[in-house]
Amino acid sequence: MKKGDNSKMAVLGLLCHKPMTGYDIKKTIQQSTGMFWSESYGQIYPTLKNLTREGLAVIEQSKKRGAASKTIYAPTAKGRNVIKAWLAQPAKTNIIRSETLLKIFFGGQADLCTTQMHIEQELADSRQALAVLTTVEKMLAQRSNGRLNLADFHFRLTIAYGKKSLAAAVRWCQESLRQCSEWGKIERNSRDKEKK
Repeated sequence: MKKGDNSKMAVLGLLCHKPMTGYDIKKTIQQSTGMFWSESYGQIYPTLKNLTREGLAVIEQSKKRGAASKTIYAPTAKGRNVIKAWLAQPAKTNIIRSETLLKIFFGGQADLCTTQMHIEQELADSRQALAVLTTVEKMLAQRSNGRLNLADFHFRLTIAYGKKSLAAAVRWCQESLRQCSEWGKIERNSRDKEKK
């Protein structure tokens, strides 16, 4: 798969869920896949143009009363077949890219307080993301009203993965902060001994 194809599949996959505008796609990403896959407007609009050019999506014009017209994109049958073929392929190995972990890795070049600051921020971010997923999970349960469809089932699978991953991140942060505290005591004791 060529570079950029995953962006193409993310946008096309959302259109297969329901026809949307570029703005709707960005909003949906923020509320759904944003924890594990994100796209910017700078990626979404060129991708929509390419999908249309390749015959994988069509443009539907919708005019609201008193509002400007919106360009709504919908998948074609060919687009739905492309998504099905992509889903059948094995996923490539996911590589985690985390600036926080990169800074912690090189933390020996700074001081322990800097490392603790990064871990505390990661802890706060993970807790906030976990709260968001819990809210999304509750909204999904209310929306389905006890009737689970195949799309909601898959949404719940990704939410469960996100929640478990974030819970693990919270535990890692807590343990790392405890270890930093212990290391700080060791450093202070060592300095105190050197002064004597």
